[in-house]
Amino acid sequence: MTGLYPHNSNMWQNDAETPVDADTYVGRLRQAGCRTCGIGKHHLYRCNQGANLYEHEPKFHAIGFDHLEAPGGSWSNTTCTSPYTDYLKSAGLLDGLREYLLDLEARPDEERRYTAEALPLPAEHYQDAFAGRRAEAYVDAYEHDEPSFVYVGFQGPHEPWDAPDDWSEFDTSLLPEPIPELPEGEWLPEISRWYHRWAQYYPPPSREALQAIACRYLGKIAQIDPEIGRILAAYERKG
Repeated sequence: MTGLYPHNSNMWQNDAETPVDADTYVGRLRQAGCRTCGIGKHHLYRCNQGANLYEHEPKFHAIGFDHLEAPGGSWSNTTCTSPYTDYLKSAGLLDGLREYLLDLEARPDEERRYTAEALPLPAEHYQDAFAGRRAEAYVDAYEHDEPSFVYVGFQGPHEPWDAPDDWSEFDTSLLPEPIPELPEGEWLPEISRWYHRWAQYYPPPSREALQAIACRYLGKIAQIDPEIGRILAAYERKG
């Protein structure tokens, strides 16, 4: 958002919030005469347990967004309220998804991080499908004279590895061997080496587990692809 390195912005990890007085590229676009829109996951403000993500909207407006539809990521859907959870609730799907995610979240990290299975949702109700449709609807309804800027934040590809089964059928024999993790350089401060080791979590327990993750990872990309096509088609209809 700011074009700054972490050591300049002091944003060292995801558990941080963009200052409302930050000079952002979205704010610059708005100053230049664009109407700005943000749909989907942004990760600019915290999704704490039980948070109502609508309450962050004034902060998004302050840093440059005119229109906003901002859910969090997958794990925020367990307890947070957002445009996406409201959508699932209206479709009668929220309770089942939350029960599944809370069960998955309660498992040990070395199991949870490497679970590769579909969500208990039809593919058309996944968060990335929701984001694609909402962006399409925004473009279709756009009737302003100003140029528009639309940021679409897809949740995938990202753990949990939960792409629908139909999107995850890949020939695992074609997958290359994983690139080995290199040791941290001695030039790094010890705190940086510790953080690097901590952030790696756990290696998958087997090659089969790695292949299953890779298939779901590719499946999440494959599922997003037509959503991007949906948005481009909306722009083409708009001329």
